[in-house]
Amino acid sequence: MLGARLDGETILVHERRWESEEAFLRSAARAGRLLAPCCGAPLVLRWGQRKIRHFAHPPQVSCPYDRWSEPESAEHAAGKVLLYDWCRRHLGARLRLLALEHPLPETLQRPDVYLELDDGSRNALEYQRSAISPGEWTERHAGYAGLGIHDIWVLGRTAWRTHSPQQSSRPGGAPGSRTCTS
Repeated sequence: MLGARLDGETILVHERRWESEEAFLRSAARAGRLLAPCCGAPLVLRWGQRKIRHFAHPPQVSCPYDRWSEPESAEHAAGKVLLYDWCRRHLGARLRLLALEHPLPETLQRPDVYLELDDGSRNALEYQRSAISPGEWTERHAGYAGLGIHDIWVLGRTAWRTHSPQQSSRPGGAPGSRTCTS
């Protein structure tokens, strides 16, 4: 995950202010000060050359929000950051809330990007690079719809090929959702 709680403040590890703070964040993680925004469990810092820097639950921690989680590729994490940054730049004045991986306790979902606009609308942006089953998509969509959240799916090539436009059950095929491809 890209965000953590540090001493009561939400931090996003991809932001420039953290680029030179690896030692500080590692120390905070060892001291148990970095907490998961979704479940409050302590986090570890992953800061390497091959993957985008991020936070993770330690292997022994089970998080109820991990139901639909899988290891993220660097491309997926970068795509979430691009969507988040685009929303911040282009919707700034209209935003009441913008968050990466915002926890929704009612459904135990964490949309890639969550935003609430000044008109009261609630929106979830999902960057879906990997293929998911129509049943999983339907369940995730129903979770958002049940909370009055509009879900917008940006499909990567793998997901788009798997859910071709000819399939009526593809992501984006249900009322209240929108799909575009990356």
